Amino acid sequence: MQYKECPLKLNGMKLNEVTQTTTINNEFITLIDMNGNPLKISKSDLAEVIRTNMPNATSQKNGLMPIIIGKSPFQIYIALNKGLEKDFEFNYGLVSLYSIQKGYSSILLLGSSMVNIVSEIGSPVLSTVKDTANKINIYKEAESKLIVQNNTNDQFRFYISVL
Repeated sequence: MQYKECPLKLNGMKLNEVTQTTTINNEFITLIDMNGNPLKISKSDLAEVIRTNMPNATSQKNGLMPIIIGKSPFQIYIALNKGLEKDFEFNYGLVSLYSIQKGYSSILLLGSSMVNIVSEIGSPVLSTVKDTANKINIYKEAESKLIVQNNTNDQFRFYISVL
């Protein structure tokens, strides 16, 4: 049995002659089923089909970001003037602190009443003791209260996030 190749037409137009668009407002997307019949689908329905069928992204393959259950990671940018302090509601765990301004990165381990500097890359600027001169002091004031205190002579601009 031989098949005859026929150009697909929609409303009398060949598909390669239709207007191409980069946006979908109230229009529908036209699809062709396995039998060659035209179908239409809304933008929201197509997005749902893609979301349902696309796997989560991993380090080995592209995909969608998985749903994060529990505490979501976040990152905050802070510009802390000299002599000031900022408190955060961090209980336990790992915290990343880095400053592009200083070319500096660190990983902190938080306990119920203490902070441990696990790693520092760049010129050491941190102290875990309140009121240490010429340092950025990071300490716990309560179980859920982490304090970042700027005792340097200039503004300290940094990013902080829970890992």
